Amino acid sequence: MAKTSEGGTVVMEPKTPECEKMAACREDSQKLGMFIDWLRDEWVPSEAKRCNCDTAEISFSDIHIEKTLAQYFEIDLNKIESERRELLLYCRLSNEEREQRKQLLI
Repeated sequence: MAKTSEGGTVVMEPKTPECEKMAACREDSQKLGMFIDWLRDEWVPSEAKRCNCDTAEISFSDIHIEKTLAQYFEIDLNKIESERRELLLYCRLSNEEREQRKQLLI
C-alpha cells in the first residue's frame, strides 16, 4: 500500500511473476496434460502386450498431472499459491477502498 497526498492509502497491485510464467505456458501445458491423461486412460505399453504382463506394473495412473507439468515448466506451485493469495487480498482491499469512496460521495 502507498499513501496518497490526501493522506489516504492506495492499494498497489502485487507482482506475480510465477503466475505470469504459468500463464505463458498454459497452451503447451494443456496439450501435454491432455496427452498424459490419454496415456493414463488408453495407452498399453507394447512390452506389456507382448509378454501378457500385468499393465499395472507399467502404469501412468500415478502421475499427478499438475505437479508433473509444473516441474517440467519449472513453475513453483508454492509461489503460485502465495501470489494468488496476494491477488485475492489486493482485490479485497481494492473493493473495500472503492466502497469507501462511494460512501463519501453519497
